[in-house]
Amino acid sequence: MSEFIDYELYDYTNDSNGKLVANGIKEYDLDDIVITEVKSKDGSIWWSKNLWLEQGCGISIRIFREIELMGFGLVGERDSSINKWAFSWEWFQQIEASHFYKSQEGGVVNIEVVKLDNRSEVSKVSFTTDISVHIYNTEEADSVGQRIFIKKGSVLKVATNQ
Repeated sequence: MSEFIDYELYDYTNDSNGKLVANGIKEYDLDDIVITEVKSKDGSIWWSKNLWLEQGCGISIRIFREIELMGFGLVGERDSSINKWAFSWEWFQQIEASHFYKSQEGGVVNIEVVKLDNRSEVSKVSFTTDISVHIYNTEEADSVGQRIFIKKGSVLKVATNQ
């Protein structure tokens, strides 16, 4: 069964008010999610699970297996061939059971988790409000290049790691 992300993509590089450059409803299956396994310097393993939208931009979730899941990060992605440096990190803090609140600018999502080896891993994010995800152009994270608005009702579902 396919899921969908309803989105708008704005570019702020030449217009401080933002220019709508893409919008639509991306229907996808789990096979469309690009999974990258990352090994940190301390030896721990985490995953980036990305859904490309258009204009070289996408949305991903960072998966860290947690004994007690109290928060997680969503990331706006940009193809490195467009801009070698981009930064994005939107933190969601648990407010109750499966409800999480976006720390900057607000917004709420519902999540589903799976338990693997007594640890929790996010498997689905349901957007119960509109959410904005920034993509910054510089290392200082002071210059928004793009912003992805994900609309209420959208779902980011990802395969779990075995």
